[in-house]
Amino acid sequence: MEDRESPENVVIVCANCAPCPDPQFLDRPLASFVGRHCKLGFPIPQISGQERPTIEHMWVKVTGVQMRGEVEVLVGWLDNDPAYVDLKYQDLIEFRPVEIEAVV
Repeated sequence: MEDRESPENVVIVCANCAPCPDPQFLDRPLASFVGRHCKLGFPIPQISGQERPTIEHMWVKVTGVQMRGEVEVLVGWLDNDPAYVDLKYQDLIEFRPVEIEAVV
């Protein structure tokens, strides 16, 4: 049985209360994130005439480090069911430490 997050845990918070990237993660070796969960903010496409949050915060299970051109990036699987972003559970995500809001 999968241990997925409950839909009741999805909440909307004001922009001033929402998590934001934390600079403490910038100096860590990328390999130290492998096997951990990183919280990231994903921009939400705006629909004309509808008021929506601007960022959806979700967890990514980091599976490795890869080269993209001359830059190393973290890669992992989305570990949430998005409510607003056009992604799905277990989509492959690439990101940089500058985007990380929290790590568990």
